[in-house]
Amino acid sequence: MTSTLGFNSVRKVAGALIIEVRLCIDKEYISCPAKVGRNIKKLREEFLDWLYDSAIDHPYWLYRDGEKYGVHYRGDAFVYWLNHRRYHRTCAKMVILKPGDQVKKWIFF
Repeated sequence: MTSTLGFNSVRKVAGALIIEVRLCIDKEYISCPAKVGRNIKKLREEFLDWLYDSAIDHPYWLYRDGEKYGVHYRGDAFVYWLNHRRYHRTCAKMVILKPGDQVKKWIFF
């Protein structure tokens, strides 16, 4: 079973960007610096390349008969990748969306 990760909107909040992450019908939110948010399309592609690279062991793999056959993940997988694999520092976190945030950019998978 695989999930689809879609970055559907970017919202600006007090010096940070709030990224809306859609996983099928669910929505989750990530807070990150504006520099990270501006590159979200490129970062999404890098993340998916990493996620589906069978040579890389990560906790998001699903196994059948001891073999990797798919991935299962949520928005926290993207946060993990940003913080530990891409930037090697804490630059993103999961957040609860605040009322009044405005959509600045739409990105679809």
